[in-house]
Amino acid sequence: MHSAFELIVTQSPDLILLDINLPDGSGFDLLKKFDQVNFKVIFITAHQEYAIKAFKFSAVDYIMKPITAGELLIAIDKVQADISREETALKLSTLLSNLEKLKKIVLKTAESIHIINVSQIVRCAADVNYTTFFMEGGEKLLVSKPDDKQ
Repeated sequence: MHSAFELIVTQSPDLILLDINLPDGSGFDLLKKFDQVNFKVIFITAHQEYAIKAFKFSAVDYIMKPITAGELLIAIDKVQADISREETALKLSTLLSNLEKLKKIVLKTAESIHIINVSQIVRCAADVNYTTFFMEGGEKLLVSKPDDKQ
C-alpha cells in the first residue's frame, strides 16, 4: 500500500483502478492516506458488501469480478465524462473571474463598433462563426468572426 501511495503522489493519475483487498491493507486504507483525493476511483473487486462504502469514498464505479471489457469501458466512459464536466466548469469559472475584472469589452458588428460594459451582458449564444450578445434591456448584438481556414 505504501508503494501505491507513493506512486499516486508522484504520478498524479486521473484515474486509479482499486481492489478492496490489498496485500498490506485495504483500498479504503489507501484512500484514507490522502488529505484530498484528486483522482477518480473505480473499484474492481469480488466483495459486493463494500459497494456502499466505496461510493461514500466517491468511487465513480464499482465493478464485480470477473469483469468484462464492456463493464470496464462503461466505467471509464463515466470517468471521462466527469473529467470533461470538471474541466468545463473550471474553464467557465476562470472566464467569469477574468470577466469580473474587465469593465468594458469592444464588440464589432457589421454596422459599427460597440463599447459595452461587461456587466450589461446577460448571455451569449454562439453559432459557428457568429455570436449573439444579449444585453440588459433586450438589445442584441450579432458579432461574426470569419473562418481563418479560408
